[in-house]
Amino acid sequence: MRTGLSVPAACLAALALPLAAVPASARTADPPPPDRIVIDVNTVNGSGCRAGTTAVAAASDNTAFTVTYSDYLAQAGGASNPTEFRKNCQINLNVHVPQGFTYAIAGADYRGFAHLEDGASGMEKANYYHQGMAQTTPVSHTIRGGYSDNWQFSETATRIAQNPRSATYALI
Repeated sequence: MRTGLSVPAACLAALALPLAAVPASARTADPPPPDRIVIDVNTVNGSGCRAGTTAVAAASDNTAFTVTYSDYLAQAGGASNPTEFRKNCQINLNVHVPQGFTYAIAGADYRGFAHLEDGASGMEKANYYHQGMAQTTPVSHTIRGGYSDNWQFSETATRIAQNPRSATYALI
């Protein structure tokens, strides 16, 4: 019996811009900055994202970015290696925002495919860490077998992390 949990086109995060000195109720009504947001991948590390299998792209309207993992697969049972049951990936991004703007993660979508036999389960788990913050924000979702289909989970921000410096900021 082989079960697997795949994250081939995984994460879409929405950006909320600008945020400086704007009441929470008015934040979503503000237009995105006219200059391009540039997101660079500093490092990628983990058993689920070997070199060359992770990409980041900013949306043309400056309101979101997508992180794609092209070879993220966890599996158990059958002829799979015992270490294949759990995968992880830590990605460190530099987010360059236009002068006078700041950003926050407003939400994230996770997508993948799971094939789980009866009695098996899989878990998608994310930890958010923003440079300068002392703790991570963990989120997890469980898929129970028998299941064989695409899956999607969406998260909204419970805590806004801002960059008051309006420059380069690491998002891990």
